[in-house]
Amino acid sequence: MNIAIISLPFRYNYGHHLQAYALTKSLESMGHHITYIDQEYHRSQKWWRYPFCFIKRFYLKYITGDTKQEIFIERRLNKEHQIISTHLLAFRNQHIPNRLNVKDFHKDIKDGMFDAIVVGSDQVWRLGSFDWVFHTDITNAYLAFASKWSIKRIAYAASFGLDKWMYDSAQTQTCSELVKKFNGISVRELSAVDLCKDYLHVKAELVLDPTMLLEKNDYLRLLRYRDTKPAPDKLMTYILDANEDTKRIISSVATKLKLVPYAANSRVEDENAPIIERIQPPIEQWIRCIDDSEFVITDSFHGTVFCIIFNKPFLTLTNHDRGIPRLNSLLQLFGLEDRLISTSITKVIQPKEINWQQVNEKRDRLKQESLIFITKSLNQ
Repeated sequence: MNIAIISLPFRYNYGHHLQAYALTKSLESMGHHITYIDQEYHRSQKWWRYPFCFIKRFYLKYITGDTKQEIFIERRLNKEHQIISTHLLAFRNQHIPNRLNVKDFHKDIKDGMFDAIVVGSDQVWRLGSFDWVFHTDITNAYLAFASKWSIKRIAYAASFGLDKWMYDSAQTQTCSELVKKFNGISVRELSAVDLCKDYLHVKAELVLDPTMLLEKNDYLRLLRYRDTKPAPDKLMTYILDANEDTKRIISSVATKLKLVPYAANSRVEDENAPIIERIQPPIEQWIRCIDDSEFVITDSFHGTVFCIIFNKPFLTLTNHDRGIPRLNSLLQLFGLEDRLISTSITKVIQPKEINWQQVNEKRDRLKQESLIFITKSLNQ
């Protein structure tokens, strides 16, 4: 089959790249041809807003004396994006080369191009995520643009990100009608199963995040395509939203473990940081760091996922902005709830040792169930 994957556009996040890679490889191993639906990064304003923006920026910079104000900030951000994502683009070009850049779902994706469309994974059903980054309506995450097409429609490990329903009544009704046309519906959080039942009125299956469909050695094989260096030390940190609380906890754990912490990612989210400090290291180097580590501290969903895949002791810090329910659901699946700690705690208590044999057996079972779901949905 010719299958399109619709998730989120590629940006700077390692986890998103790797879930796209894993789902692509899993479907290709079943004999399918995969196209990833993407949208190129481009910071801009709507054409009619430019005169107002420029006048306002000019006023703030030259009349009020705001020296930090930039007149042509979009030009700078677009130029910096190419530098920041240099290594990530190399990964995409090599491992996910078949991508279709879409500006308008209704115009750029035509009936007959694909036999099936897989929606997911990542927070593709989160209001304010898919619709914001793709500059489109959330209903297109439920294939509104393809509502009359005769194709297979599958949601694989789709995520709402939150455990609360955020759609308005009109969005809820439309998405409920669209999702009933799907051949298979699956989500990656326990809370999402209930949201689908209560608001979309459909039954959704719980499946693993795509990254867990591959094994540790599948990811280590990626290191053959790029030179990597040994990790600088044994306590890896992968923090997406650093603050004083995360720094305090990292320092406390480092002291207890007698290890030196180091950051495996750049300051990519900090637009005020020097550009050299924002360049994301290669994904392959990130994987090497996990493999070399003795302990990992992260506030990332996929950072947590890869600790489980690589059987690395870890602590996951709560990250409210990016969604705690998905972390709760992931850890609950494997009986690892004690690895999630609040950034507001004053004293870090060392959690009990992880029974990796038990975790791996559970993952193997869930992996087989997830692959069966994909096969069954495509064959219906």
